[in-house]
Order: sequence, then structure tokens, then C-alpha cells
Amino acid sequence: MINVPLAVLLLILPSARAATAFDAGMKMMTEKRYPEAVKALEHEAHTNPGSPEVLLNLGWAYWHARKLEKARGVGETLLKLDPESAVFMTFLANMELERKNYPRAIALTTRALAAVPDDKHATLVLARALSRVERGPEALAMLDRLAARFPDDAEIRFRK
Repeated sequence: MINVPLAVLLLILPSARAATAFDAGMKMMTEKRYPEAVKALEHEAHTNPGSPEVLLNLGWAYWHARKLEKARGVGETLLKLDPESAVFMTFLANMELERKNYPRAIALTTRALAAVPDDKHATLVLARALSRVERGPEALAMLDRLAARFPDDAEIRFRK
């Protein structure tokens, strides 16, 4: 029998349990079981507070479950954790699109693209926002440039 001190077990077991909650939440996301994924990822967020990976996935679970204000709140938290993250800016811009706050979505994606020029996801979100404020030709030009870079990408063809 292996003799492991109780204190070591107490340190190991919570992290193993937390990884299980995260893994379960991610599995539920892939299975499109969003309300269940929200519960698992909320548990993980309480177990592992401040984890950007957990929060970002929780935000997407909220979004898919149509808990849009909670998703936006997660986006605001993520941006406070890392104000320069293009991924977090793009996530929050998606949430602002849902709220029809197009100027903020445009500002966030513009900042994201300044940090990571030619980011595909930020460009797609920016094109959607621009099309909503009657800047369609500009949005279409962006999508044309993306389509040239990613000719086999179905999402880009769909957006056009």
C-alpha cells in the first residue's frame, strides 16, 4: 500500500474533481446540452475562480443557452482579466452584437484586429457589425479578403 499523507490527498482530489467538472461541461457543449454544460462550468468556475479558460467556455455555454446577459457579464470579466486579449474582445463583441450595441461591437473588434491583424474570427464579427450599421460594402470587402485567404472555409462563404 502506498502511504500518501492526507494533506497531499486533499490537495490532489479537489483539482481532479474540478477537471472532471470542466471536462463534463466541455463534453456537454459538444453534445449541445447547453443548460447542463452551464451547470458543470459554473461549478468549475466556483472551484477554479478567475480561470480564463473556464470563464470563456462558461460564457459560450451561457450564449448557447440564451443567457445573454450572463454571457456578456463573463465577457466583461474576461476583459478585466486581460484587457489586451483579442479573443476576449471578440467574445464580448459577439455579445454586444446580440444586444444590438453595434458601435461597441465595432470598437471591440477594431481593437482586437489592432492587436492581432487579420484575425479571422474578429474580422467575421466586425463584418457582421458593419453590415448592421449599413456599412455593407465595407463588410463585404472584408469578407472577400477573408475568402481569398481561406477559400475552403464554409463559414466565410455562408456569411457572404
